[in-house]
Amino acid sequence: MTWFLFITACAPKKVVVEKPKIEWVQEDGSSAACYYAPAFETLDSLDRKEAQSKALDAIVSQWKGERNDGVKIKEELIDGVETVLLGDMLKVEVAVKENLSYCKQYASNASSLPQWQSWVSNLPAQLTEGECDHHFRDTVLDYVEVDTEWMPASPLRICKGDKIRISAAPKDRYRIEEEGPWITVQGDSNIPTAGSESYPCKVEGCFAGMVVLRFKSEDVEEVVPVGAQATYTAPADGVIFYGINDDTFYNNKWYMSNGLIEHASITVEPAK
Repeated sequence: MTWFLFITACAPKKVVVEKPKIEWVQEDGSSAACYYAPAFETLDSLDRKEAQSKALDAIVSQWKGERNDGVKIKEELIDGVETVLLGDMLKVEVAVKENLSYCKQYASNASSLPQWQSWVSNLPAQLTEGECDHHFRDTVLDYVEVDTEWMPASPLRICKGDKIRISAAPKDRYRIEEEGPWITVQGDSNIPTAGSESYPCKVEGCFAGMVVLRFKSEDVEEVVPVGAQATYTAPADGVIFYGINDDTFYNNKWYMSNGLIEHASITVEPAK
């Protein structure tokens, strides 16, 4: 009997596994519920995206005061955060985790709300630190200027990896010498400028007078041929210009017929 009691007393205790907290949970004695996201890394691709979207909707609803728990953050601050998060939903996973710590702090001490608000205010800068914030997303409509070195006057900003398509009307004529031939945006095929010391476009495929694209960043500067159309992927964060491949501009002239001056249009747009 004594031996039996000894065995019973030494038997291992049953381990109670705490059920993971998911979605809205309000602890005993807390003034507000907080949103617990699932372990994103354990989900498959489709479920992970759905969980990210659900988590974003949840924390935003609380920030907007929709849970009536005393939390209310300025709408303009929320808009800035949503813009960043919708642009890269993986950032939701970071935001919702940090948001939980501020919510738990608020739930036990409502006077900590200003710290939560300050965090939301700084979140866009925190989540995009070191990232380019001027991706090329708009379409630019312009005209080729044959008497100007580079256009536009204010360069177009672009981020590393952005891909653009630049195209110019192929039939309008101009010349880059007083007695020179009339050419189009394709340039003068009789005057290649690869390796030139004076023309801006010095790589294979460059011809005098053709439309070219110039990219410039802190570490990279290059001019590439365009002609009637080309696509270009930015090698770094920087700016782009466009113009014609020439070393003098004072004697350039558009073709005129019956009082009408030809003038080629040019378009710069995001490319897929």
